[in-house]
Amino acid sequence: MALGTWCKTRFDSLLFAIFAYVIAKTGGHFDAGLVGVCFLGFVYFCWARFNRIESYFTKKLAVGCAITFCTRLYHRPGVVYSVEGPAFWFISKLLLVTLFCLIISGLLEFRGGKYRTTSNYLKVFSLFSISLVYFLVPHANPNPFIDVFRTNNLAVDYLVRGMNPYAQTYPDIYNGVYDYKPAVAYFPGFFYFFVPFKLLTGDIRFALVVGVLFTAVFLYKIAGHLIRDREISLWISLCWLCFPTGLFIVEEGFLDPLLTMVASMLVWKMLRQQWITVGILVGIILALKQYGVLILPVLVGWFFFKQQYSELVKVLGLGLLVFILLCSPFVIWGPEEFYFSTVRQIVTQQPRLDSFSIVAFLGRNIAISKIGKLVAVLSLSIFFVVGLMFSRIKELTVVDFVSALAVVHGWVFFWGKQAFANYYYYFFLFFFVFLIFGIRGQSEVECTV
Repeated sequence: MALGTWCKTRFDSLLFAIFAYVIAKTGGHFDAGLVGVCFLGFVYFCWARFNRIESYFTKKLAVGCAITFCTRLYHRPGVVYSVEGPAFWFISKLLLVTLFCLIISGLLEFRGGKYRTTSNYLKVFSLFSISLVYFLVPHANPNPFIDVFRTNNLAVDYLVRGMNPYAQTYPDIYNGVYDYKPAVAYFPGFFYFFVPFKLLTGDIRFALVVGVLFTAVFLYKIAGHLIRDREISLWISLCWLCFPTGLFIVEEGFLDPLLTMVASMLVWKMLRQQWITVGILVGIILALKQYGVLILPVLVGWFFFKQQYSELVKVLGLGLLVFILLCSPFVIWGPEEFYFSTVRQIVTQQPRLDSFSIVAFLGRNIAISKIGKLVAVLSLSIFFVVGLMFSRIKELTVVDFVSALAVVHGWVFFWGKQAFANYYYYFFLFFFVFLIFGIRGQSEVECTV
């Protein structure tokens, strides 16, 4: 393989690692130079997907990503509000043990024979140790100073006591710094996950821990569907568990691990063509967060250009039905409060100039009111581009669906009112799954689903 081709087919993996490091370094907050660099890299990613440039993801790349990500976690776990104590001490020591095991496993991975067996044992132990780290994160900081955790935690308490969480008053921990009123800003799907864990464990974030772990499981299953190589599937799970912002997302109580869990399961079920389950999962995604709706136009376009109209009706109809069933109790309970918290306040909210986005860059130099419509047009234009991309492909596969999701989410987040580390965590899932579809190993299979 020529050097130019080698670099081109692996550039996506390098871009993924760099982007992940940047978001971890900035915490998803504004940095003019890094926003510019990442946006240019993302534009190349979009161009490469439009032109269907092949991307390779090998076992060596998976090993390198897992070790690099774990090294970053060890030096800076991202548990920013942690209290010095036994839990944080164990987190730092377990991360060191995990990193050591990954390095040794990586060195033995390509030796063959008994060395590969030892390498597998070390990978399994690493999976156990890094999973334990996630379970320790809520103990390292029982009450992080961030509105998303404090508001959602109180909302769950209100719901458990039989009170409408969308109709309650919540404390403004930022004392009026931002222009929005503290409220439950998300659709009610997260309550169905948070309430059981709050009752069983006393902390809603253990639902997020489970979400992270199950995401790793479904990534393992996706890889296993594409290639019969258990070793690389384990490395892929380790890459996600060692992701640089993973602990940070769980500690702050962001909902996105629930989204990644459901979305990764959706991709796996699409590979298996289990459309009823896919429809149910689409409904759950829609009911979890407002930007879950981004999956709908991509899904509709994918089925339409595949000319699978009956499957489209089945998945779309079931998804909307599940969404209505999950949301309707809260809408009936208090329609005005529900609308204010989940729709009106989101629409009228001013852009956050401290977020990692092009809008934040522009807002620091130009009055947003002057370019608001242009920004909206630029943001929505990506759906036209994806439709055009689908129309140029003779036989659409699941990898085209996943790559389109990565393009859409990344583009909309860059041009959105706000986009912090949790937004990009969800985007990174689709980016990583796309890389997995470029997997190469000893027992290659071609995915034509």
